[in-house]
Amino acid sequence: MRNILMICLLALHLPVFGQPGKAIEYRLNFEVGAASFECFVNDMPVEQYFGEGNGTLNTSTPINDAILKPGTQHWKLVLYPSFRDGKQLAALPEKIKAVVRVEGLRKGDGEQVSDVELLHIDGDYPDAAKTTAVYEGSFEAKVPYHLTGWSQSVNLREEDEKALLAELLAAYENYAGCFRKKDVKTLHQLIQQKENEMTKFFFLDKEEAAAHLSEYSDDFKLDYTVLPIEKYRLRFYGNGKIAALERMDYPNIGEPVVRYIVKGPKGEETAYMYAYFHRPRAGAKLEMIR
Repeated sequence: MRNILMICLLALHLPVFGQPGKAIEYRLNFEVGAASFECFVNDMPVEQYFGEGNGTLNTSTPINDAILKPGTQHWKLVLYPSFRDGKQLAALPEKIKAVVRVEGLRKGDGEQVSDVELLHIDGDYPDAAKTTAVYEGSFEAKVPYHLTGWSQSVNLREEDEKALLAELLAAYENYAGCFRKKDVKTLHQLIQQKENEMTKFFFLDKEEAAAHLSEYSDDFKLDYTVLPIEKYRLRFYGNGKIAALERMDYPNIGEPVVRYIVKGPKGEETAYMYAYFHRPRAGAKLEMIR
């Protein structure tokens, strides 16, 4: 069963962050203990943890990539039982910690211009013994941009799932193939749309945008091996307008399916290449948007 708790933020008065026309980076800050979780902004995944529940995870995640325009933004935190020795527990525990804050940092000097708590649970837990708990609410963001993103895209939930899955898998194989073949030209074509929007929601100038783009091909200089796409499931985001393949096996739950092992002086490390696809209009091919 799911327990849905709406977090009411001052009734009709939602918290407002930043000043109109200012470059503000919004972040969600998390403290989650004794549970696994997924967090979404505007139904786009921004942070997750599926692992051992023997401590508290503290992390801060930028969320401008999930914000397409100024105004009301929706957030949702889904709690799941944590894992112990690689096996997921049957239910949420009697005591838990789940604190979520949204803050705004000014571009350039990083000065904090806003900080509001969205959720605070610490101690005895009313949803203990349940398998899932959902907490959600809204906040106002004053971003100085309007992005098309997936707002006008096709609802992929309404398509034939088998055909969509085949097309999506081919798109991920094409993406992984760029790293196998070290094909810079095709790679840049695939990521062009998401990179264009990234320059706006992360307020990058031309030099910063060029530097970020070059990071992809810089990886081609490394000694690495691209791993096979496997053990995945189909996920929908963006209210059905975004589709992605994600790993479903512990301890890789929710991770990207495009991965490669980098060999270095300190051993091997895994690089994860996130990719989310949309169909901009009926009849068009899937395109990477995030």
